Amino acid sequence: MADPSAGEGVGDRDFNDARYSTIKDYASFYLGTGGVTATAADATVLTVNATSINSDVAVFDLTSSVVTVDKTADFKVEAECYFNSGGSSRSEYSVYLEVDDGGGYDEVAGTRAANYQRGYDSGSTSSLTTIVAVTTGDKFRLSIIRTDGGGTTGYQDDNGTRLTFTEM
Repeated sequence: MADPSAGEGVGDRDFNDARYSTIKDYASFYLGTGGVTATAADATVLTVNATSINSDVAVFDLTSSVVTVDKTADFKVEAECYFNSGGSSRSEYSVYLEVDDGGGYDEVAGTRAANYQRGYDSGSTSSLTTIVAVTTGDKFRLSIIRTDGGGTTGYQDDNGTRLTFTEM
């Protein structure tokens, strides 16, 4: 009789084959305090500076608002950003996921999420979910850009931004 714990296959299955592994990695990061402000139509990297949970610190590393994933796999990536208005004019922002696979940061297609501000202290949440084929060493970050509206200063609320990775 085959012993799966010793890596011996049962039938046609090889239990050392990663396709049959039930161990999945996951991590969730967030803004604790000290978020960014966005005052112009220039992209700004959102602050993510705390860890909620990390299944394996050898797989996920958070440094300076950038998450490095050291595993080749498909991951569901989810993000939310609560962005608040500090002025009285109306503004619209877009939040999006960026990846650096070694050649510089590029926006991950299909991840833009809108955030509309209507006057003073009127926050709004942007949410995005996507599935990304990650290669070991890929770096991810969230960015925001004002896409329309006046010179209102928008800002991240403490504990209002989250970036989560779940291996598929």
